[in-house]
Amino acid sequence: MSLSLIRPIIFFDIEATGLDPVKDRIVQLTLIKVYPDGTEELRDEMINPGCLIPKESSAIHGIFDEDVANCPTFAELARSLHHFLHGADLSGYNLINYDIPILMEEFFRAGIFLDTSHISVVDVFQIFRMKEPKTLQKALEFYCGEKLENAHNAKADIIATQKVLYGQLRMYQDLLPTPEALSESCTPDYLKNKVDWGGKFIWQNNEAVINFGQHSGKSLKVMVQHESGYLTWMLNKDFSSHVKHIIQQALKGNFPER
Repeated sequence: MSLSLIRPIIFFDIEATGLDPVKDRIVQLTLIKVYPDGTEELRDEMINPGCLIPKESSAIHGIFDEDVANCPTFAELARSLHHFLHGADLSGYNLINYDIPILMEEFFRAGIFLDTSHISVVDVFQIFRMKEPKTLQKALEFYCGEKLENAHNAKADIIATQKVLYGQLRMYQDLLPTPEALSESCTPDYLKNKVDWGGKFIWQNNEAVINFGQHSGKSLKVMVQHESGYLTWMLNKDFSSHVKHIIQQALKGNFPER
């Protein structure tokens, strides 16, 4: 079965300086425009972000500062790209959480509003999640060829979980079989950056910073110096014991270290 189109649909993907849709900048934008008659048009743009590309990002997508030094900026391409996108539906992988937000921010900075209110957005990642739910039962069947009996019994579930990990190690030869390596390579950065498990504090430049509310982005040290009353308020509210422990220690001058 193929797509049934009444207007063009554009599949697009972005590589950027990082994962923050607000702060980071696009370095590559590739778009495939599919017309109702089945013809396709490709645009592949390398873009100068106007800032240095972090080494960590270059290690992932292979794009370095020298690769885009002589490329146009997004602002220089913005009107042409807006015309290309106008009136077309959009599709991509996880574009709802990442590609569309960062693309809209770039257009905003160029003084253009990308209106998505009258188009359809097809996120292939969301279809994948819906059609292939990532349950323990599915994982045991996929990796071990077994059916999970007595699901949601703690003993049965944890035995199955152990089997799944061993099955993953058998299937994926590139996984290093140590907890340290598995934790480092398979944990998303947004989870690694949590200071407390709930993510009320996160690491930025190896300092703990507030990750919610009116003081979001302020370091814990700055909060102790200038907003200690807010931290005291947090101690009396329904935050986790872990969060309260971090605050109590910080108020004593003991700040978390990464």
